[in-house]
Amino acid sequence: MNWKFQKITAGIEKQGIRDNDIQVFDKYRIASVVRESIQNSLDAVLNESNPVRVEFIYGRIDKTQAKELFQIENHVKACLEGVRKGTEDFDLLSGMVGKIDKNPNHVHFLKISDFNTMGMQKDGAYDAFAFSRNINDKQDESSLGSKGMGKSAFFSNSYLRTILVSSQFHATGEKLFQGISRLASHRLDAEDYYFKGFFGEEDFEPGNKPPEGALQERFSRNEPGTTLGIIGVWEQFSEDVKKDFIKAIVVSFWLAILNKKLVIQINDLEIDSNSVYDLCCEFWVDYKGSKTGENINPRQYIECYLGRVEHRKFEDRIDFLGNVELTLGKHQDFNGTVSFFRKSNMLIETKYRGNPNHSGYTGVFICEDPNGNQLLKRLENPRHDQWSSKNYKDPRGRAALKCLEEFISKCYNEFFSIQKTDEITLSKLNEFIQIDHRKKSDLRPKSFIRTKKEIKVGVKQPATGGGGDKRIFGLRCFAKKNASGQWVYHVSFKGANYFPSVIFQVLVGGDNEKAGSDNVIPIVQIDSVLLEAETNRIEVSIQKGENKFSFILKDDEKHSLNLKLI
Repeated sequence: MNWKFQKITAGIEKQGIRDNDIQVFDKYRIASVVRESIQNSLDAVLNESNPVRVEFIYGRIDKTQAKELFQIENHVKACLEGVRKGTEDFDLLSGMVGKIDKNPNHVHFLKISDFNTMGMQKDGAYDAFAFSRNINDKQDESSLGSKGMGKSAFFSNSYLRTILVSSQFHATGEKLFQGISRLASHRLDAEDYYFKGFFGEEDFEPGNKPPEGALQERFSRNEPGTTLGIIGVWEQFSEDVKKDFIKAIVVSFWLAILNKKLVIQINDLEIDSNSVYDLCCEFWVDYKGSKTGENINPRQYIECYLGRVEHRKFEDRIDFLGNVELTLGKHQDFNGTVSFFRKSNMLIETKYRGNPNHSGYTGVFICEDPNGNQLLKRLENPRHDQWSSKNYKDPRGRAALKCLEEFISKCYNEFFSIQKTDEITLSKLNEFIQIDHRKKSDLRPKSFIRTKKEIKVGVKQPATGGGGDKRIFGLRCFAKKNASGQWVYHVSFKGANYFPSVIFQVLVGGDNEKAGSDNVIPIVQIDSVLLEAETNRIEVSIQKGENKFSFILKDDEKHSLNLKLI
């Protein structure tokens, strides 16, 4: 077997080393390869009564044991020779060649193997994987990797931009093996070559097994399924890399593992339904952490789903999505987001849906309905971490998301026993708000004397009487400019007990005028959350002890405030 690169002739477009598809995954290489490889395996499950098994095994190969394979290094160096210094292409290729020079005798690899899967047929799934771009050949339209660009995550993890594919197709026993490289157009030995190369037989065809020696020992398949070898990983195996794998697996696939759809192995560590929760608790000791993005803290969602907190499970059949379920859990430290899953049980996103700007609860939404699953798949972006009507122009997509929002809002209101006409009265508020009797001068932090401006705050309350037992609470508020020059209003008070939902209406007024209902300026940000819809209401949960929140108004002026409880 040898490397084959097509020679560039008239009409063939040249390609630089910077590949937009690969760069999508560069920022979170390990998390991306975890999501893309496992979702491919879950899409190809052979027997749904048993879990899919995915193994991530690190190793290394001496270059002398696979000389033909490592001729790819000459092509990488040729790519560097063909670009100008000081360009982004030069910087990237210099880093790749630097890794080659740092490892003169051996190369580290990551082998990803799945079991209880179908494997790839040469003229079907493999053709789409190896010879197509942004095309997929998944048997099920609702499969996860339906956008066809997820394969780029594997190349992102290799400084040689090279992977090996070894597969056995379940129906026929057909085997295949081939290496694939995605570099840049380059000139080598007086010939100009295309950016994409293949390690295999003549005419760019895959062989039926790896060549004898180290490659055959490590990458042969003897049962249905697929093995991918990422050759020349940017980072060799370490405890930090192991931790990154564990966290990425728990964040995205805890539900699939708990439901015994999936078992994972990372070198000598196995993650299954018996260990995934313990690993979550080990890496996330509390509920603090990001609400969205790659650094999500999954603990509140797992504990909600497992019923470790006060919770309730709702099941319904809704328009466009069919049968769905939502488990809501209540805890004073929960951040008010819902996690969303489809049939594969891979996390798609965490988001405020139905009840923005409220904490004290969390949720786990699952749609395994075949029709709903297919529609939600079409609403996903290429990285499969967002549902948006922008990703699918059919009006059914927008309607489905609206029904989803309404379902979550209905469940939320029922869970907290909230009726549309309910108002939290001031007498009710007395039960969980303490009065701070200190003088305002005692409350002013010394460090803020020169940097903040005190704000006048009015709190609507009934006339006191009977010894003042109807007094509501003492409230502190000050404004301080942030780095962008915006006035940030900071509010703090004490709570005697926990209460899930309190709504403040923010009314503004000048120093010499009373803030009234007609003096409304929309709030654009509450704490660190930017608001999409204009509102002058803040919904918070009251915790026992100290409570704080901040907000920013739409204009750049400083105002006296009236925080009206409604």
